[in-house]
This record gives sequence, C-alpha cells and structure tokens, in this order.
Amino acid sequence: MSKTAPAPPREVRIAGKPALAARVREPERAGGGTSVRASERAESPIHDRPQAQGGSAAQRVRSPNAAEGTGVRASERAESPIHDRPQAQGGSAAQRVRSPSAKEGTAGPPIVLLHALGRTLEDWEPIAPLLALRHPLYAVDLRGHGASDDGAWTLDGLLDDVIRVIGHFGLDRPVLVGHGLGGMLAVAYGARSSRTTAVVNIEGHGWPRPHDVSERLGLSPEEAEGHVAAFRHYTVDQVSSTLAPMPPDAFDRMVEAYRSGAMGLPGPALAASALRSAVTADGVVSPRPGQRAARALYAAFDRFDPDLHYRDLKAPALTLVSTASLPTPPGAPARFSDILTAQTEHELIPRGDHLPSRGVDAPYAMHMSHPARVAELIEDFLAGV
Repeated sequence: MSKTAPAPPREVRIAGKPALAARVREPERAGGGTSVRASERAESPIHDRPQAQGGSAAQRVRSPNAAEGTGVRASERAESPIHDRPQAQGGSAAQRVRSPSAKEGTAGPPIVLLHALGRTLEDWEPIAPLLALRHPLYAVDLRGHGASDDGAWTLDGLLDDVIRVIGHFGLDRPVLVGHGLGGMLAVAYGARSSRTTAVVNIEGHGWPRPHDVSERLGLSPEEAEGHVAAFRHYTVDQVSSTLAPMPPDAFDRMVEAYRSGAMGLPGPALAASALRSAVTADGVVSPRPGQRAARALYAAFDRFDPDLHYRDLKAPALTLVSTASLPTPPGAPARFSDILTAQTEHELIPRGDHLPSRGVDAPYAMHMSHPARVAELIEDFLAGV
C-alpha cells in the first residue's frame, strides 16, 4: 500500500468510565498500518445491533444500553452559568477523527467539530473532506446525541465534554468549529481557554434578545418581550415535535424523506444523522436526545449571551450568519420572520478585526448545503490567524 494513501476510518469505543465512541481516520505509515495512540490501543469496537438484510431503517438503529437514560432528572434541569471549574466526571462523547494523508503536506491546527441541538456528527460529512485536506478533524457527538451517552442537560456539562475530548486526544491549540448549540459551546470554550487557535461560530446565537428586537423593530420593550416569548415557544415546540417517539414505519418514512434531501440539504447526511440518533425499544423509535432533554437545553440558552462571551474571548473568532430569505413557516407567530431578521442584523455588527462576522446566502445549516463556501471562509479566516 502506498504511504500516501489515506487509511480507512476506524470506529471504536474507548473503554472506561464514561465510555467514548470514536471514528478515527489517520494517515497511513510507510509499509502500511496506521499511527495509533497508546491510549487508543485498548479500544474495543462499538457494538451496534446486527443489520437485518432488507429490514427497516428502524430495525437498524442502535439499541439503548443501561447507561442511556430516558429523560431528564429534576436535579439536572437547573442550569448554572459557564465558569472556570474542574472538569466534571459525567457524560461522554462520540468522536469521528480525520487526519490529512501524507500527500497533503504539513497539517494545520486540529479542528474540533460540534453539531447543533438534536443533530449528530454526521452533519459534518459534507464539509469534512474539504477541511481534512489541511487539518486533523475531530467531529463529536454531544452528550445525549448520536452514539454518546447521556448526561446532565447543562451548558457546563456539554462544555466539560468538549474539554475531555481535547484532553483525550492531546490537542494543542485546537480550532473549534460549531453549529447552533455547537457554535455556542465553541465560543464558550474560547472564552475560557487561552490555548485555542481560533473559534468559528456558525449560527450559534442563542435566543433573540428583546432589547435588540425592540431597537431594530421599533417596538416597546413590553411588545418585544411578548414577541420573543412567542418566538421561543414556537421554536421549542417545533423542534421537540421532531424528537417525539414514533412507530418504526413512521421513522422509516421520515428517513426516506430525508434521503431525498430537504431545503437544499444533502439527503445522505440527513438520513445518516437520523439513523445515528435513533434508539429502538418496545417497538418504538425515539430520536435522541428526546423531547425533555431538548426543552432543558433550550432553557439553558437563557444563560448564553454571545456578546458577553465575545468580550472574554482569548482567541480570534469568525461568526457565520445565514442571510438567506426563507418563507415564514406554517403556524409561526406574528413577527417571526422580523425577529429572525433583527437577530441576523445584530450578529453582523462589526466587533473588531479579530472578531469578523460574515453573512452567507445559505440556510441555517450552511455547512451542509454550501460546504465549499463555508470551508473557503474558514480557511481564509485561519490563514490570517
């Protein structure tokens, strides 16, 4: 085998407490074989259910294990602000790792990829081959998502998982790239750690702030509060409904609809993410992280104000904001689209040379729909860091 050929990915489960699932792609060494860290040699394969030939998509999803809870305990619903404190010993994360092959030259800084709420690391597949040309990649299933174990549904807990992943792989000055919830975590990590090369935040803004909505839409503070509250209620209900348990045949239909693509997003990645996030038990398919977890995480968004975190950032940060015109969704409250526009305008406000914001004429999941454009923006930004 040529020394320049990239090694096939390895998906493993790292023994220990908590267990971690990983998919590893490393460059081939001369003479064959891959470079394996000593800490990874004891890893055992992830055990998924056998896939029945011709079976339904629901039959092919991962079975729950004893470590995967079914909901959120009352003690886990209270959220504390992100702050400097020792890393907690809870939760786990599944990682997919890509490294550039020998023919791609010297690698740039490692990139940690963090997905949005209710999504999985499969969302990064459209853009991963482009970024992997220059960087080792570490795509992570956040706790309670994909193949990762459950944990307390707090931003602090999620951030602790990111710290654990970076420490496990011994990453020095990584770049954190996140989408939605993952973008919020990337910014929070960059505000906490001085050993960060850069942060890229794709649409990770939290809730619209009533003060900004009031200013930009000419509403009274009371009117803005009411419209933002209706916006939040609608958004939480819509996302929670997609995470409701469903019969296997309904899940199969949903996966097939994803495979055909939606809103300009790549069908294979959408379907793969749905399959990775689903758990079958008692004849019902339950998408992870589940409705109660999603509501708890949305409540935690109240503690995230990107403006405050940007002031504390210890590394340059690129913010990518969707400027695409989208139709108002059915059943949306009054001023829904206006509030989105107000938030977009606020996120595009210049914050300084080291905190550029870029509008992208692409939907919310721009890294999936326009991977070449987003990869170009990321690489151009990193070239100047």
